[in-house]
Amino acid sequence: MDSLVSIIIPTKNSEKFLEKCLDSIKNQTYQNIEIIVVDNNSTDRTKEIAKKFTDKVFNKGFERSAQVNFGVNKAKGEYIYYTGSDLSRDADLIEQAVNKCKSENFDAVYLNVLTKIKNPNVWQKVRALERKLYFKEPGMSAARFYKKNVFLKIGGLDENLGSIGDDLEFQHRLNINGYKTAFIDAKENNLGEYKSLKTIITRSLYYGWFIRGYIDKHPEKTKKQYRFIRKEFIENKNILLKDKPLFITFLFYKIIQYIFGGIGLIISKVTKNNKKIEQLLFKLNYGKI
Repeated sequence: MDSLVSIIIPTKNSEKFLEKCLDSIKNQTYQNIEIIVVDNNSTDRTKEIAKKFTDKVFNKGFERSAQVNFGVNKAKGEYIYYTGSDLSRDADLIEQAVNKCKSENFDAVYLNVLTKIKNPNVWQKVRALERKLYFKEPGMSAARFYKKNVFLKIGGLDENLGSIGDDLEFQHRLNINGYKTAFIDAKENNLGEYKSLKTIITRSLYYGWFIRGYIDKHPEKTKKQYRFIRKEFIENKNILLKDKPLFITFLFYKIIQYIFGGIGLIISKVTKNNKKIEQLLFKLNYGKI
C-alpha cells in the first residue's frame, strides 16, 4: 500500500484562504493522506471550514512551530507535510514528494512557493519577485516534507524561535546532521502575501525579535543567510532587473525589512525577550492571541 502522508496545517484566523488550501489537498493525485489542522484560538470561521475536510482539528498556541510539533505528535503517517493555510499546490505535489523520497532515498523535500494572486498591488508584486529569485535556490529554500522519523530524530521545530524556527533553521539542522534534501518540480502557490507597507514593517519587527535566538544558535549560518546582497540576487539579475520601477521598489522593501528587523533585534536584546512585548508583536501581526 502507499505510505500514509500526514498533512499538518497550522491556522490562525485563516478563513479567507483555508478552503482553497484544503481543496487543493483533497484534489491531489496521491490520496493516502490524513489532514491535521492545528488552530491557534481563531475567532473567525477557520475551525468550521476545517471540519468540512477533516475530523482532526485541534487547538494549540502560541506560535506556529509549537502548532506543527503538536500536529506531528498526532500524526500517524510515515511522511509529514507541513504547509500554510494560505497556500494551494500543484495537483501532483505530494505524489512527486513521496516518489522522490522512496525512489531516490531522500529524507526531505524542499517546497518552494510562488505567488498566485489576481490583480496584485505593488507590495504583492514585490513579494512575487522575491519568491522568483529564491525559487529552487538551496540557500533560501527549506524542506516542509520529510520522513516522520527524521523529523523526530532531530527534535522537531525549535519553538523558542517562533516563525524563524520553522523553516530555514530546521533545514540547517537537516543539513548538518547529514540528511539529504531534494527539489521537486511541483510548487506551492501563495494566495495572500503582504498587502501594505504597514504589514511589512510589523512582520519585520516580529521576525527581528525572534532572530536573536537564531543568531545565538547558528551565528555563521545567520551571517550568510541574511546578507543584504545575496548571491541569489546576482545569479537571477535578469529576473531582478526586468522591470526597473519594480526593482527600485524591491530595494526599498529590502531596506525597510532590514531597518525594522534590526529594530526588533535590538528591542529583544534590550528587554531580554520580554514576553509581554513578544505577545504585543504577535498581536500586531496576527490579531488576538
